[in-house]
Amino acid sequence: MRILNLFALLAAVASLQAEDVKPAAELKAGEFTFKPATPWVTSDTPKPMSAGTFHLPGKDGSAGLDAAVYHFGSGQGGDVDANVARWQGQFASDPEPKLTKEELKFGEKKATLVVISGTFMSGRPIDPKKTALPDQTLLGAILESATGHVFVKLTGPSKEVAAAREEFKKLIASAYQAK
Repeated sequence: MRILNLFALLAAVASLQAEDVKPAAELKAGEFTFKPATPWVTSDTPKPMSAGTFHLPGKDGSAGLDAAVYHFGSGQGGDVDANVARWQGQFASDPEPKLTKEELKFGEKKATLVVISGTFMSGRPIDPKKTALPDQTLLGAILESATGHVFVKLTGPSKEVAAAREEFKKLIASAYQAK
């Protein structure tokens, strides 16, 4: 009987915790408004210079992944190729990181999906001392706009990022939904 009561108590606590999880808040960046669905939540620790950060909770004990959204304004932040090159430069050159690009279409608008895998060099861009993190992947999107491109960037262990790819695409698609 005590075991059944313990299981009932644990189920009740789990139910309350699940109710405490709130979906991510909408985020405006340039002309785009991201409206992410569950399982995305708003991160409590936004990245420097970002418009905001979404968190994708981890599975099997992992911490999860953060997708930071950036918008620097019209004419700022560079074009697609410049950003792909900059992102690729965040990886060690030996071995050379693997890069793929995919164009995503949303009616007349488009975004470029970028996947870069290799040894990520963590640390601030201006910090000469970096930490090499092997087997990492950057999943990025560049949402093109006349009012300034919007950049979304997520990095983490390659296996976790690969598992999150479809959720990331849904996050990007949410910015193109009818208003």
